[in-house]
Amino acid sequence: MLQSPATTMHRAPTAPGPAPCRRPVLRRSALHGSRRARACGPRRPRMSPARASPQQSSSCECCERILRYTDGTVRTIRYPCPDKDSSPEPRARASLPPGVGGDGASAAQTMRRMPRPSWPAGDVAGGSATPTAGRDTTAASAPASAAPEAKPAWNAAAEFLSYVGTDEYKEARRAEWRKVRASYEVCNGCPFVMTKPLYVLSVGRSAQDADYGRGYTIRTEVADTNEQADEMARVLQLKNQKEGEAPILRVRRMLDGLVVFEGEDDAQQFAEYLEDDGHLDVAVASVDAHELFRMTNDVKAVVVLFREGNYIPSISQLTVALNGGRTNNPLETSSFDDI
Repeated sequence: MLQSPATTMHRAPTAPGPAPCRRPVLRRSALHGSRRARACGPRRPRMSPARASPQQSSSCECCERILRYTDGTVRTIRYPCPDKDSSPEPRARASLPPGVGGDGASAAQTMRRMPRPSWPAGDVAGGSATPTAGRDTTAASAPASAAPEAKPAWNAAAEFLSYVGTDEYKEARRAEWRKVRASYEVCNGCPFVMTKPLYVLSVGRSAQDADYGRGYTIRTEVADTNEQADEMARVLQLKNQKEGEAPILRVRRMLDGLVVFEGEDDAQQFAEYLEDDGHLDVAVASVDAHELFRMTNDVKAVVVLFREGNYIPSISQLTVALNGGRTNNPLETSSFDDI
């Protein structure tokens, strides 16, 4: 029996000195072995496109999906084929905003597939605004048509606007303002020969002194005498007016007008107007007539006197009338020249 001769390897003698630095040597076979070892681990199956088997293609009752693995294993999965006619409708996620519960694009497509709610024709004209998707619209519109249709609100507004432009409305407004101006008198002096009690309104009492309240006043336009207007015209070098013509220049002053009532019931009625307007601590006080006019002359004020039984206007109407018809409301009368 032949034996292979033993091979003996001898190391060559080296000179004494520092040992040479050895570098690790990577063998190609070992590198390939490690890669091969990692490749032999568990691998995920690679799915092939689904296809129907020849046996099942004729009946079309079920389909199969073939899974091919890298190690050569083949796995077949059979499942019933979905019926196109009985496919369920996609669920509409109307309550979810786009991008919640999935991709924003898919959510937008789902919203587009939702059926639009339908309203009966009667609902658009002013009936119920409840959507009737999935119900019979003819049955829902039958009771609505039987009920009487409500008159649209815009018809009333259009009729009111058309009435405002008529001569009847303008004449009614002029008569109302004439009634307001005839209800009071602006007095600089006392019109009563014999003294009598008059009633004033006290508003805005202070918390420090509960017994003190100021009288209710309104800024009042007072026309000066013709002598003052003529003097102003001479200073401004204006031409003299002819007889029968309106004066070229009018001089008016704005003074505080103390609201005074001859009757106590009228004073109580106007006090209720003030309370409704938001004034606090409104009270009615009785004052002697001569003493009242004496106090107003000392402070250069006038008295707005309401005779007993006359018409009592509202606060806004009285304020506009005493201011000479000037108001910031474009719907109110801007001037009393046409009254």
